[in-house]
Amino acid sequence: MLTLRATVGATELAFLITITSFSAPNTVTLDELQIESYLPLDDTTRQFFESLEQRPELGRNMAIPAAFSLRI
Repeated sequence: MLTLRATVGATELAFLITITSFSAPNTVTLDELQIESYLPLDDTTRQFFESLEQRPELGRNMAIPAAFSLRI
């Protein structure tokens, strides 16, 4: 598990990241499969993405702003 914090404009977003890996000694396809899940750590993050869900045109056209920073 990892935590990720990203700042978009004046909004700080916080996530809990989980990575699930499958492993089978004789199955190359299954061995390479990973599932990454990003879960909101706070209400601000949850509300940010819920607002995008209510207005899908925002999410499709959203570019990473110049004031974007990322901390792991």
